[in-house]
Amino acid sequence: MLDDRVREDLLYRLRWNVLAALVDIEITIEPSDQTTNVRLFDHPLADESLANPPFTRIDEVCISECLNKVDVRMEECQYKPPPALTIDNEDRKPTTLGQFVVQTHTYHNLHIEEFKRAKGELYGKVSMNEDGIWSRTIRDEPYLPPNIAFFSRRVFLVQIGQIVHFSTQCFAEGEGFRSTDQFWTTQLRLAYSCEHNP
Repeated sequence: MLDDRVREDLLYRLRWNVLAALVDIEITIEPSDQTTNVRLFDHPLADESLANPPFTRIDEVCISECLNKVDVRMEECQYKPPPALTIDNEDRKPTTLGQFVVQTHTYHNLHIEEFKRAKGELYGKVSMNEDGIWSRTIRDEPYLPPNIAFFSRRVFLVQIGQIVHFSTQCFAEGEGFRSTDQFWTTQLRLAYSCEHNP
């Protein structure tokens, strides 16, 4: 789970396709006895603080899939992930959910080819074995199906003293043999869990 300070209840409600236009990012809300999806930037939740107490600066935002390729045991010829994003509100205003999404979305798309390569190393091709069971085969070279979508899945927070580090993780369509609908169901369940177990 994230640090209690971060608004996981909001982050897990995001329907955030990292390859889509910003205006297409949605958030799941509950007007009555059912959920509905609305455009994030048309809703007041976009202006909510990302954390409580708020952050006015996030020192590093990194892409988890790229960061996980770093092997600290091999200093020579070591993989270098994309440089981290810094979000710094010099006016000392709280970092909002919308601000975090805009800046992180731009950052992801700036490094999208590096992200796809890292994700492709973990995705693998689907094949059926002799028993009729589907499995994924990880090859030597990265593989992703064509026209695949990626959705924000989770944000990890590490805070050491005053230094705040965020690491973002995405779900690729079909990853873990899950459909996008199954993924959204899990995300909403996690949001409920955060709301009822603060």
